This record gives sequence, C-alpha cells and structure tokens, in this order.
Amino acid sequence: MPSVAAEPDSLRPQDVFISYSRKDKEFVHRLYEALSRRNREVWVDWDDIRPAEEFMQAIFAAIEGADTFVFVLSPHSIGSGVCSRELAHATKYNKRLIPVVATDVDDTLVPEALAKLNWIFCRPGDDFDAAAEALITAFDTDLDWVRSHTRLLTRALEWDAKKQNASFVLRGDDLREAEHWLAESASAQERQPTRLQSEYIIASRRAASRRQRVILGAVAFGAAVAVVLAIVALLARNRAEVERRKAEAAAERATRARLSAEKLVGFMMVDLRDKLESVGRLRLLDDVNRNVKEYFQSFTSEDESPEALRQRALMFNNFGNVLLAQGDVPGALENFRSSLALTEKLLQQAPQNPQHQFDLATSRGLVGNTLLILGNRSEALKYNEAAQTLMEKLVAKDPANAAWQRELSVCFNKIGDIRNLEGAPDQALNSFRAALAITEKLAQREPESLAPQRDLTFTYRRIAEVQLAQGDTAGAIQSYRDGLVISKNLAERNPRNAQLQFDLAAGHGMLGTALQTQGERAEALQEHRLYREILEKLAQQDPDNTTWQRELSVSYNTMGDMLSAQGDAAAALKSYRDNLAIAQALARRDPGNASWQRDLGVSYNKIGDALGAQGDLEGALENYREGLKIAETLTGRDSRHALWQRDLAYSFRKIADVQRVQGELTDALENYRASLAIAVELSARDPSNASQQYEVATAHSFVGAALQADGRADEALPEYAAYRDLMQDLVRRDPMNAAWRRDLALSYNRVGDTMAAQRNLQGALESYGAGLAIAEKLAQQDAGNVTWQRDLSFAQQRIGFVQVQQGNSTEALEHYRRSLDILKKLSAENPENTAWAGDLIWINWNTGKLMAQADPSAKADGRALVEAADEILQTLKKRGALTPELQRWQRTIKADLRQMERSE
Repeated sequence: MPSVAAEPDSLRPQDVFISYSRKDKEFVHRLYEALSRRNREVWVDWDDIRPAEEFMQAIFAAIEGADTFVFVLSPHSIGSGVCSRELAHATKYNKRLIPVVATDVDDTLVPEALAKLNWIFCRPGDDFDAAAEALITAFDTDLDWVRSHTRLLTRALEWDAKKQNASFVLRGDDLREAEHWLAESASAQERQPTRLQSEYIIASRRAASRRQRVILGAVAFGAAVAVVLAIVALLARNRAEVERRKAEAAAERATRARLSAEKLVGFMMVDLRDKLESVGRLRLLDDVNRNVKEYFQSFTSEDESPEALRQRALMFNNFGNVLLAQGDVPGALENFRSSLALTEKLLQQAPQNPQHQFDLATSRGLVGNTLLILGNRSEALKYNEAAQTLMEKLVAKDPANAAWQRELSVCFNKIGDIRNLEGAPDQALNSFRAALAITEKLAQREPESLAPQRDLTFTYRRIAEVQLAQGDTAGAIQSYRDGLVISKNLAERNPRNAQLQFDLAAGHGMLGTALQTQGERAEALQEHRLYREILEKLAQQDPDNTTWQRELSVSYNTMGDMLSAQGDAAAALKSYRDNLAIAQALARRDPGNASWQRDLGVSYNKIGDALGAQGDLEGALENYREGLKIAETLTGRDSRHALWQRDLAYSFRKIADVQRVQGELTDALENYRASLAIAVELSARDPSNASQQYEVATAHSFVGAALQADGRADEALPEYAAYRDLMQDLVRRDPMNAAWRRDLALSYNRVGDTMAAQRNLQGALESYGAGLAIAEKLAQQDAGNVTWQRDLSFAQQRIGFVQVQQGNSTEALEHYRRSLDILKKLSAENPENTAWAGDLIWINWNTGKLMAQADPSAKADGRALVEAADEILQTLKKRGALTPELQRWQRTIKADLRQMERSE
C-alpha cells in the first residue's frame, strides 16, 4: 500500500490555539504545561521570529482547526500587530474566544471582540491552578457544538478552496448531523455559524437531492424539516445580514490593508527590531521604518485612539533608534520628541493608566539619553530624573512587575552616567549601586533570562569606571571581573549569539585597561588580545556588520594605547594603522555618517601620537592636520555640537604640540589659544559641567607651556595659575577624584617651573612641595599604579633641582635618591619601556654628578651612576631607540665622564 504522509501539526484538530506576545513566552510555557497535563491538545507558535506570509497561513490553518481560541491579554499582546491579525482571523470564523489575563491591561485598549467577554484572570498573585481549571470548564461548555463547528468549518474551507466542487460536499449521516447542528444554531445567540458553513450545508443538501431525485420516507421528511428550519433561521437574519455585508465589504478592504500594515508594524517594532539590534544590524530597519512612517502619515494621522497613538509613538522611537545607529543624533532627537508628545497626549487621556505612564517614562529617557550624546547634560538630567520619578511610582504600586523594575534600573544607570560626567562620582556610584540592587534581584529571579544578566554586567562596568577614576583600581578590577564572569557564562551558553560574544570582548578590553593602570602589564596585554581576537572573529563572520567592524577598530586603538604606555612605539603604530584601515573603509562606505567620519579623525590623531613618540614630527603633523580637516568639516555642519567642538580643540592642541617641539612657538601659541577659546565657549554654555571646566583648565596649561618655551615666563605664570585655580575648584567639588588630584599636583609643578625660571626659588619650592604632598598620597593610595609612582619620582626630582640651585646639596641628594629608587623599580619591572629608560638615564646622570660634587669621598659612586646612565643609552642605541634628545644627552654624558676622569 502507498504510504500516507503525516499530517502537519497546523492541520491536526486541536483543543485550543493560544495567541500571545513573545514577551509573555514564560507565562505561556506555564499555561501550555498546565493544559497538557489536563489532556488538552494545545497549538502554540514558539518561534522567536515571526516568519513570512507562508507561515502565517499555517497559523491561520491552526486557528481554523482549533475548537477554542485563547488570547493571552497583556500590554504587549494588545500592541502586537501579529496578535491582532490572529484575533481577526478567529473572529472572522466565529471561533469561541476566551481571554486570559496574564498582566493587567488598560480596558480601553482591549479589542471589542475580547472586551465584551468574561475574562479569566491569571496574573501574578492570582491562583494559577484555579485559573487553569476555569479554562478547562470553559473548554467543555457546549463541547459537542464547538467540535462540530470546527469540523464543519474545516470541511467548508476545503470545499471553498476547491472552488465548491461537489465531490467535497457532505453525505449521509454527516449531512444529517450538519443540518441538525445548523438548525440548533438558530436557537442560541452565542452559537453562530459562519456564512460559509451555512452555504456549505445547503449546497450539500442540494447535491444529495440531485443524486436521489426524490426525497422519500421519514428520513427525507426529517431532512426537509432541518433544511426548512435552517432557511427560516437564515431568512430571519437576512435583512440585517444584507446591511451588514455591505458595511463589511467596505470595511474588509480597509481592514485587509490595515492588517497587512499592522502585521508589518508589529513584526518590525518587536521581533525584527530586537533581533537586528542584538546583532548590531539595526541600520537595516531604515527602509522598513520609512515605509511604516508613510503608512501612519497616510492612513492613521487622524486616528486619535489610544491604540493608534501608541503605535505611532513606538514607530517614532524605532525610527529614532535607527537614526542613532546611523550617527544622525539630531534626527534621532526629533523622532524621540515626537514620540514623547504622543505619550504625553495618551497620559492626558487616561492619567491613571500605568501603561501610558510607563510609555511616557521610556520616551523621556530616550530624549534625555540623546541630549546627553549631544553634550546637553543639564537637560538630559532633567528628562532622566522625570523618567525615574514616574518609574518609582509605578514600581511602588506593583513591586513584582519585572519590566517596571528593569526600566527603573535603567533610569538609575543613566542618571549615574550623567553624574559621573558632571564630576560627581559619589552621586554616580550611589545611582549605579541602586541599579545594581535591582538587577541582582531580577537576575536571581530569572537566572535563565538574558536581559537581566546582561543588565548586571553593564552595571558592574559602570561601577568599575567610577572606582577607577577615584583611584580604587583594585575595586575596579574586581567589579570588571564580576561582570566578566557573567559575560563568559552567557557566551558559553549561547555560542551563536553574536551580541553576547561582543559583550564578552568588551569585558576583556575593560579589564585589560584596568590591569594596565595597576601595572599588571602581562595580564593586561592578554586581556586586550582576547578582546581583539573575539572581535576579529565577529568581523570575519559578518564583514558587512559595521558595528563589529567599528568595535574592532576601537580594539586596535585600545591595544595601541596600551603598547604606547609600555614604550613600544613601533607596535603601537602598527595597531593604530590597523585601526585607520577600518576607519577609512567605513568613512568611504558612508561619507554622510558623522560618527564614522569622527572615528577617522581620531585614527589620524592616534597615528600622529605614535609618530611623534618615534621622533617623526613631520609625519605626526601631517596626520594631525588630517584630523583637523575632519573636525572642521563636522563643526561646519553643526557649530553647536559639543563633541565635535571638543575634537576641533583637540586637533588644534596636537598640532601646537608638534610646533612647540619644532620651535615654531608663534604658530604653536596661536593654535593653543584657539583650543582654549573653544573650551571657554563650551564651558560658558554649561557652567555646571565639570568635565568642560577641566578642559578649560588643561587648555590654560598648554598656553602657559608655549609661553614659557618662548621665554615669556611672566606671561606663562598667569596661565599656569589659572590651571591651578580651576583644578582646585574641581578637587574641592570632588575630593575623591584621583585624576583631578593628579592634575592639581601637575598644576603646582607647572607654577613651580615658571617661578624657578624667574629665579623665585623659594616660591618654586613651596609650589613643588604642594605637588609632592598630593603625589605622595596618590602613590600610597595605590602602590601598583605606575603612573602615580612615576609622578612621585618627578616631584622628588623637582624639589631636588631647586635645592641644588639653593646650594642645599645634602637635601637635594636625598630627594634625587628617592626618585632614583622609584625609577629603578619601575624600569626593572619593564626594561623594554623606553620612556622609563629615559627617566632613569636623567636621574642617574644628575644624581651621580651631584654626589661627585657634594662629597669628595663619593666621587667613585657618583661616577658609577653616570656610567650607568651611559650604559642605558648604549643599550637603547643598539635597539635603534635613540631619539634626537637622547643623542644630545649621550654626548653631554660622555663629556661629563671625561671631566670626572680628569678631576680624579
């Protein structure tokens, strides 16, 4: 016998079809298990992405073949275009509808077909088992009639699909049972056959009459009675049906168009958006978003219903997110503001509606975050604080609502970001820890859910950033490790999830930077290599994914920064050039993408830094000027854009740095002052912005450096004093900010340098002493921070230098020796670091000369130190690492050694 193909699941008779939003999948899994244990056949579409139209037809077939249509009511399902389409199909064929409430919803937003029915409540806090039993009871009510309805609908649809071929009509007992079912339907309002079912039964009777020719006996009489009853029932409704058909015919055309668009809207706004965002391809939604926007403007711009307003608000938010991914920040802000206006209108219509309150909080947060990108921190803070206030009220009403808890944690994190940028790390840390407390509970409640686990890693990273800025390097490393453990676990559980691999890469990179700060160079390098390797794999898997490509370029930059800090200028330059290749490709791909153009400018500046470190000043200057061109182009597009203005100021400063070294002091001073003018203007726009005040302070220091190099110490001193005074204000504002305390120490040193040049040795000594006091505290705070240790060495050298000028050789020698001990230790830990080798050459040389001059009995020891300096120079020469300055040092040291020999 020929084999019979298995019937597809979507075509098998089912007890129930469940329509739901993917965001309620956990609830539906539980409901599915409960019904299955009670021996009910349940059809559920478990796919994460709603597929194409072909699959929708399979879903429609499943609805047609199910006895009961269960709609899981929640804010997500009410706003889902796919769920709306499924409901419309069930309603079209008069399926028995049962609404099950998973989460409280706004009654006014529930479709009429469901609103008029009795709901079964199965919310958190409700008795789940009792709700399941109520469902079973509802299923079993009029079960025979419902099953006949399903069976007849399936056969009628098949008959209609076969162009009403007579071979598919009912016969014999099937026909008689169908006629009895039709007559019975006329007696109850809640038992409504479809028009197709009625036509199918009557067509079956006509076909039977033609076959039999004559209706005989009691059987025929009974059939005729059934037909008459059916026709009477049909005629009784005929007049209303005719009018209804006319209205339906017109409405059906509009409904088809709207359902098609709503299907696209729901698919794009929820499933497709989430999937594309998770793999960094959100830009692909651009054309889809534009079509949806056109739909709303053409068909629903006059529709002020809550459902239409919410859909338009969601559309604007999605459009804004796409524009943000494309680098069009002003365009994104315009769309987010449009969404905000709609959510405000919704809340005015129903002030107590929690869904509208949630939507408003979300919209405020999006506007605030975009303003933050544009550099408007004060306005960004207002919007985010307003969002937080709304979310705190909602969470107070329903602490068990995980979605609200999560959004509240997002608010805390965003406010923490702003506080951190404003120079208030203690307040930032409080916000981040409030977010951490929420995310830890959510992660414990849903250990298998990705979202709360990822949120937890991001919050750990934020906390680590603040700890790092405050000088708590060990605490920052631990926080980064805590986040990295979670990222590793998620990536191992989901090896094909590119977004989780991306998260893991970023975690390695951040940990590596923190380890580098602590002086753990080998481990730091390994973490950065893992960071880069993961990103290289992602970029190879999907060369068109610009997010992966861009982050890979960042990893090359980060690696270059680390190699540069370790004194390996050649390796750093190679890494920066790898970055430049990617940045150039992205910039050529989309010349209008401002973010990618800015990345290219940063790449040129990085290469300039590396070339400058190798002594190639002309090459450095050429690259800095390329960066300047890009910064000028971007600021020409938007002169109010704070980030681009800062880039322009940075380019002016880097060019001036080279010009100062080349002795072109007039040009250097002009560019330093151009950089200062931009910083002052930006600070005036936002006086409370601590970061901008810091940029003004450092700009003054560079102007002072150029003036001092030009021999204009009298003019340099006020610039350095301004630098010092501004840093004092910042440190008073945040005494725990280690980076600002370090700059304050540097400002004291700059003032001391100028006073020493003016022969104000006592003033210089006092200023150097203030700098030394800060350097000592920082070095004690974190003995592993090599930067702070090196700063301490320089502070000791400066005081020693002034004491030499004052004739205090004994005290000067003590400070030189302290400096020498620090540098010996640093150099022993990393002998390949050229910068530290240069420091060690200088201190050996000067300490040795001073010893030989101050104490005749120590001439041999002093000469040994100068010889040690010469040996380091010879080693550097063999490695090809002698800069022009070091070559000058070598000639002078050789002369000093000859002089020592003659004096002995």
